[in-house]
Amino acid sequence: MGYFNHLRTRKKSPPHRYSDASFITKFRRRIGARGMERLEEIIKDQLEKARLIHPRVAMTDTTAMEKAIACLTDTDLLYKARVGVEIPSGVRPFRRRAKKVLLCAKKLGRDKLERIEKANGEQSHMACEVMGKVRTICELIPPQIHHLSKSQRKQAKRHRESFSELKELTQRIIDPNAQRFCGHHIARKVLSLDETHTVAIKQGKSTEHGSKVSLTVDRNGFVVTHRHYCKSLADINTLPDVVEGWQRTFGKVPKELGTDREFHHPKKSRRSLPTQQIARQGIPYKRKKKHPDPDSYWFSGLETAHACIAALTRQLKTDHRIGRFSYRGFEGDQIDVNLITLAWNSKKWIHMDAQRLR
Repeated sequence: MGYFNHLRTRKKSPPHRYSDASFITKFRRRIGARGMERLEEIIKDQLEKARLIHPRVAMTDTTAMEKAIACLTDTDLLYKARVGVEIPSGVRPFRRRAKKVLLCAKKLGRDKLERIEKANGEQSHMACEVMGKVRTICELIPPQIHHLSKSQRKQAKRHRESFSELKELTQRIIDPNAQRFCGHHIARKVLSLDETHTVAIKQGKSTEHGSKVSLTVDRNGFVVTHRHYCKSLADINTLPDVVEGWQRTFGKVPKELGTDREFHHPKKSRRSLPTQQIARQGIPYKRKKKHPDPDSYWFSGLETAHACIAALTRQLKTDHRIGRFSYRGFEGDQIDVNLITLAWNSKKWIHMDAQRLR
């Protein structure tokens, strides 16, 4: 009996607290892109104190990171924009007709530019009609808003803000679509209603829809600086950000720079691109023109070292999912790149420490 009384009076151990599945999601939302950059700076400071990253040699390259979206045509975007305006307002005047026009354009509009132009014109007309009716409803809300409850006022305000954003975005689809059929080139095309910052980036013979990322590593393979662009930027125009990020980390520019031929620039433009302070630039010339120092030890060394960054980019795409963005918005893309960089540098640091202890 005394044994059972001992079990009753015994203090129970506290339950184990396991991390929730949504912990990392809540963490990155609270800390944001600036917090991720701060964490990355702390890791780089520790690596610099341990003398694992060296400020002498910088190797840079760019890659296209695809966004997890469905690439829609202009007809699909116009249909989706009209539906997005109709759903919060409850106004659905072209429900069957719009679906019929969309299916006809998809089935019978292949290689038929006139049919596609006609379908897009009808979709644009229907979208403008719906926006006009919804605008009339939004104008009737302010005089009667004092009759609504507090939650209904918040909901009405939210609907008005979402309608104004979607209206502006729909207009950005309608106007360039009409100009494109007139033969005018449109530089910035809307590719998605949810991810408006997505652009088309040409990589060789293929085209990827996403954004561009510039990665700069040292000789040991640690990512020292990176930059994320929401536009199709030429590789040579990323050099000012590369030099600025390197100078912010180490306090000085690198003495040697290794890149591919897409970064080649004449001596006249070295002042605008702050590369005149870099003593040795292992950048091959374009076309058949040869570099003046092709057989020098430093040029061949930079070429060999730069070949490793292509393997590093490939490994980041396969192992760390850098090839496809999954977070939402431009800030989500920045957080994704910061997380991947943190994971790569930490993993490489642990691996190098393990090799030293052997």
